[in-house]
Amino acid sequence: FVHDRGPLDSTPPVIVPSRIPAPNATGWNNTDVAVSWTVSDPESGIASSTGCDPVTLTAETVGTTLACSATNGGGLSSSAAVTVRIDKTPPTISIPTPEPFEVLPVGSALEFTVADDLSGIDSVSAQLCDGTSCVNVSSGFIPTTGVYTLTVEAVDVAGNIATESQFFVIFDPDAGFATGGGWIIPGGPTSDEGDALPGLDNSSPAEFGFVVKYKPGASTPNGQLEFQYRQGDFNLHSSGMEWLVIVNNNIASFRGTAAIQGADGLFPFRVDARDSDFGGSGQPDRFEIKIWADGANPDLDDPIHKASGDLQGGSIMIHTR
Repeated sequence: FVHDRGPLDSTPPVIVPSRIPAPNATGWNNTDVAVSWTVSDPESGIASSTGCDPVTLTAETVGTTLACSATNGGGLSSSAAVTVRIDKTPPTISIPTPEPFEVLPVGSALEFTVADDLSGIDSVSAQLCDGTSCVNVSSGFIPTTGVYTLTVEAVDVAGNIATESQFFVIFDPDAGFATGGGWIIPGGPTSDEGDALPGLDNSSPAEFGFVVKYKPGASTPNGQLEFQYRQGDFNLHSSGMEWLVIVNNNIASFRGTAAIQGADGLFPFRVDARDSDFGGSGQPDRFEIKIWADGANPDLDDPIHKASGDLQGGSIMIHTR
């Protein structure tokens, strides 16, 4: 008599790994990765397994391989493996030129580099913006005179993103100088939104006068600015200039510090002035001023006072050399 033991199991166990979250198209993750295994054998069952417990990988790794092996009731074995790559660290961006808030002479070239020590760099982009428009640039680009923000973005192979921005100024001491005097209506019909002055009534005039220029061989400009808003008993007088930029022969931007009558401290300011005589645009002369609190950083902080408008009297002149 021969006992019938039924059909023998001729199929090894089935092992299916699971990774949460799944890697990107290049095989990298940028977060913790949970690995688990589904081990099955519908014929004779699983007799034993090794390395098949769920595990969560949290440390960065260029490649950690996990393996699961199993043997079924018929003595057949199989195994499966997954390799996990984790990079949680964004790329590093270095911008030697410009340094933060640097004032550079015309002809200076931008310089920046990116690096990623684990998954490597996938893409790099950089934009140079002047407040009205942006252009794509690369390291080595030479900007013309202007007031700029350089933003560099780097993405690594794992998908981590890094961004660095630098505000800076390109000046040309030989480009000319600017003078102006007249009056505007802060908060009036031609003003930008957000004008703010003591006692602002949107109808009273503010008077101004300025001269600013580079002396031969100087890297900082010399000049004076006076700004008065009598309705609010507000009187500002400059104490020093930091930089002057002339763009397209009709826009003068300059920054410095000033004293305000009746207030302690020195207040950073920036003026943007337009001369309608250049370019044939038909736009009127225009004066805009922003004033920051004593000790504030004009590149990071919001101004406490603003005034803007087309000139209602007087003129602004950009003097080219």
